[in-house]
Amino acid sequence: MDLAYIFLPSIVFALFGGGLLALIAKLKGRSWLAWGAIGTVCGLIPIIGFIGWIIAVIIVLAGSSKHVLPAEVVNAFTQGAKYSHMEGHTGIALVPDERVIRLKNGPFIKQYTFADVRSWRVNSQSGGGIINTSTNLASSVAAASANSRIRRENQQASGLFVQMRDIDMPEWRIDMPSQQQQARWMEIMRQLINDD
Repeated sequence: MDLAYIFLPSIVFALFGGGLLALIAKLKGRSWLAWGAIGTVCGLIPIIGFIGWIIAVIIVLAGSSKHVLPAEVVNAFTQGAKYSHMEGHTGIALVPDERVIRLKNGPFIKQYTFADVRSWRVNSQSGGGIINTSTNLASSVAAASANSRIRRENQQASGLFVQMRDIDMPEWRIDMPSQQQQARWMEIMRQLINDD
């Protein structure tokens, strides 16, 4: 039996698996090179590698994607703003000359006056991950899924929260994982809105 018939399917699957995982990672805003390498290595090991590749795809798909807005949307949102911050699907822009605050969450963008701001706060939440010491595949997949959910919940509980005088959208959350950025924005809000 020719060795090419034994190794050819593994090599083909390795290249296909690595390329496909790299493409998925790129579309999700993750490191396509690292995930492509993981997919390629998993493809070289026939059965265990395929299971590992499936787990890698689940992890990449479950991870948060970086959302990039078109330049015209960013420019319209930040027009005239002295301070602005956009991250993920969210944003905040302050126009002190007009005493206006603009807030963005997903497709919703609203503009308010400074007088409509009731309060603001920051929160950073992390931790709660599950450490899996089992070699059981089902336990590993369950732990990876739980960690992905916990990471997503921590992200949703973290950021800059602005309470507005608005019945439809009384609270806005702006993605802001950096505690340094959070402290900076607390000071910006105090100085501009409270005139401190």
